[in-house]
Amino acid sequence: TTALALSEILEGEFGYSVETIKVSDIINEKADLVGQQPVSAADDERIHKLQQTGSALRGQFGEDVLANFCIERIHASRDEGDADKVRRYCTIIDSLKNPGEVERLRTVYGDLFWLMGVFAPEEVRISRLKAASPSNAYIQRISDQDYDEGTEHGQSVKDTMSIADMF
Repeated sequence: TTALALSEILEGEFGYSVETIKVSDIINEKADLVGQQPVSAADDERIHKLQQTGSALRGQFGEDVLANFCIERIHASRDEGDADKVRRYCTIIDSLKNPGEVERLRTVYGDLFWLMGVFAPEEVRISRLKAASPSNAYIQRISDQDYDEGTEHGQSVKDTMSIADMF
């Protein structure tokens, strides 16, 4: 919701071209690198499976691997023939869940990278999860794992949000 609103503002009011990269799409595309199958949008356990695959990717290739895939995608989107031109372009990365990802993007992009921490009220998050799966146990498992998986290469939204530039 925030990525869409930000994109509309940047395009409509400031004339930027905006691309949104969804980290969950990258995880799904790279699942085979850790012996996993891509997860269909209709899978009742989609979120949990993507969490597990993302953690496996970080565990095998480093906590910044998903940021590296984002950087690769951003680089590929650039038109090398326009290198001399000033361009109004913004990439929104939706969503980072490990501090190592943030550190990597800050190393590459410096002050051009801003981390915006976005929190939805718990009742909104639960309502969104219930739309995908009515199981309270499943919703709690996803929520707990998202907040802090407890491993260096896992998800840690709480640690990632603590280093945000704005909220």
